[in-house]
Amino acid sequence: MKAIRNLLIGIILGAVIGWFLGFLRLPYIEKIPSFLWGFIACILLVLLVLALLFVLKKHSSLLRLISGEPVQQNSKTATKTYRIIWIFVAAFIMVGGLLSSILIQQQNKFIKSQLQKQNNKIQQQSELMESVRKSNMVILMNDILDKVDDELKNRTDGKLSDKTIASIVAAFNYSFTPYSYWERDSLSEKKLSPEKGQLLLALCTKNIDSSSFNKIKLKAHFSGADLREGDLRGVDLSGADLKDADLSGANLSGASLKGADLRKTNLWGAHANKANLVGADLRRSVLRWAEMNEIKLDSANLNGADLTNAQLEKQICAELHFTWLN
Repeated sequence: MKAIRNLLIGIILGAVIGWFLGFLRLPYIEKIPSFLWGFIACILLVLLVLALLFVLKKHSSLLRLISGEPVQQNSKTATKTYRIIWIFVAAFIMVGGLLSSILIQQQNKFIKSQLQKQNNKIQQQSELMESVRKSNMVILMNDILDKVDDELKNRTDGKLSDKTIASIVAAFNYSFTPYSYWERDSLSEKKLSPEKGQLLLALCTKNIDSSSFNKIKLKAHFSGADLREGDLRGVDLSGADLKDADLSGANLSGASLKGADLRKTNLWGAHANKANLVGADLRRSVLRWAEMNEIKLDSANLNGADLTNAQLEKQICAELHFTWLN
């Protein structure tokens, strides 16, 4: 009886301690609900171990507690008693498994919520960094365009000074580098530079002398420029570096891209009727659904280019290099 009394005292003390911890709402329980479930699971595990020890050692106190009979029993009564004991143990196991499942589910919810909060913070930080970057780039772009406007006002020939040209080239080559930015709710798959595209489109609208513009396009890198749906009609970009640029939906009608580097350039759905692409490097470029009627493709390199559903009527393509690559 003494052993039974000690066991009951231990169970009562454990329940009181558990209730006391829950009442105090310790920080671990407050912030991590799984701690409470773990505490309950530990208590149940200890009770299960004690029950198994009683069963294995055939403790007389446990037999008396369950069967209400002395230990000296016949075989039939002993079998019934042990059956009750094993039912008791199985119930403990089932309850422990149920609590474990609840614990795992709660932990998964907690982890998902933490990951969601972390992703939200990362997105907010990325958007903040992008906004700061854009504001800096806008300031730099406006400064360059102001210099160009001032020089064009003071000079009737449309020529730019070497200093201004150097500033424009430095912006294209070093400041306006392609990067991944947020589009809707995800990062862009391809690194692009919207600033390069905006500055190039702005320069094309200025009355810049052809010699000054040639210096810019031959020294500056327009690679990775975001020129989607840009208006480049009749613009002379011969010899320009436009690799990896995005010109999808752009209007290139009558434009000169003679000898231009257009490797891996996206020209999906571009309007390039009567454009000059003589000697252009179009390897692995995307020309799907592009309008390229009456264009000049002499000596152009189209190895690996995607021309699915492209319009190529009345084109001039002497010595054209073309190899289909999967």
